[in-house]
Amino acid sequence: MKSRSYTELATPEIQNLLRSNWDTPSEPADFKKTMYKLGKALGEACSKKIKNSNSAKEICIACTVEDADFLAKGVLEYFTNARPEATVRFACFWNRKSIDPYGYEKYDIAPVIKEYVEPVQAECILIVVKTVISGGCVVATNITHLIENLRPLQIFIVAPLMLENSPRNLEKHFGRSITKRFQYLNFALDKERQSEGPSVYQRYGWEDEHDKNTATPEIVMERRKALALL
Repeated sequence: MKSRSYTELATPEIQNLLRSNWDTPSEPADFKKTMYKLGKALGEACSKKIKNSNSAKEICIACTVEDADFLAKGVLEYFTNARPEATVRFACFWNRKSIDPYGYEKYDIAPVIKEYVEPVQAECILIVVKTVISGGCVVATNITHLIENLRPLQIFIVAPLMLENSPRNLEKHFGRSITKRFQYLNFALDKERQSEGPSVYQRYGWEDEHDKNTATPEIVMERRKALALL
C-alpha cells in the first residue's frame, strides 16, 4: 500500500503479517491467528515503555468485543507471563456505531451497550487495544467510560494499524490533563482510510456490527468464572 508507512516496531515478520492478512483477503481463522501474534508483539513493546512505579503493579487492558479473543488476548497473555509482579485486569466493551449527539461531528461517540470490567485500582496503567484506529470515537468513548473511576498515570493506545490523523481525532475529546498521558504504539500508519475490502468485523468472521455485538468472547467467560471462584 503506497500510502502506508511502517514504524520502528514493525519487524520484517510483522510487516509480512500485515501484508498477507490485511492488504489481501484472508480466511477469518488466519486473520485471528495474525491478530493474536500482533497482540503479543504489541504487549512486548508496551511493556518496555511502562515506567517503574507502584502504578505498574496494576495494569488494565481494555478492548472492544471483536478484539477480545485475538488481539487483546495476545496483549493480556504477554503481560500475564512477562510481568508476574503485576495484577493484570481486563475490560471489554460492546459499542454501537458512532453517533453525533451534539449536532457537531467533532464529538462523535460510539455508545457502550454492554461492558465487562474487572475491579482495578484507580491509579493504574491503562492499555487500550484495537485492531485499527481511524476516527478514534470508539477508543475515546471507552477511555471516557473508564476514567470515570480510574486515574491512570499512563494511557497506552495500541493498534497494529492507525490512520495518521487518528491521534488528533482522538485527543479532541479530552483536555490536556488526560492527553499528556497518552502514548501511541503501532506497527503501521496509513494516510487514508481503506475504501474497499471487508470490514474488521467481517475479517474476524462476523457479518456486521449487530452480529459481533451478539457475541460473548471466550476470554470474558473464562475470566468471569475465575473471578467468581476467588
